[in-house]
Amino acid sequence: MPEKKTKLKAACGIVMVFGSGFLCGGLALACLLFWYVPLSEGWKKDESKQFITKHIANRLDLTEQQLEQARPIIHEAIEKRYQRLGSFASFDSQVRADAFDELKLILNDDQIATGEKMLERWNRGNERRLDRKSE
Repeated sequence: MPEKKTKLKAACGIVMVFGSGFLCGGLALACLLFWYVPLSEGWKKDESKQFITKHIANRLDLTEQQLEQARPIIHEAIEKRYQRLGSFASFDSQVRADAFDELKLILNDDQIATGEKMLERWNRGNERRLDRKSE
């Protein structure tokens, strides 16, 4: 009987170790996907500028005076990046639409309907980049 309790305790210990590792990994992934990536990729424009500026200042160990001089340079570079990403997203959407228009000639009605849904879904993914022009 004591041997069964030992095995049960060992099994519970293993489940707890792997379970806590899985939970920690899930939390880290959630933080990465919902906090770090949106800030570093500019999905929240003003917050992203501050986040990126702070990151650069920390990595380069800038003084307050250097930071004040660097801030406009960093923000201008970020704006140029946003504009370039927006123009690329617009070009990308147009290339896909043109290619799909050519593909329609060889597709049946069901395939065209499926393709239109796919194109719509891809374009929704680019909306964030295209909307930056107005921010």
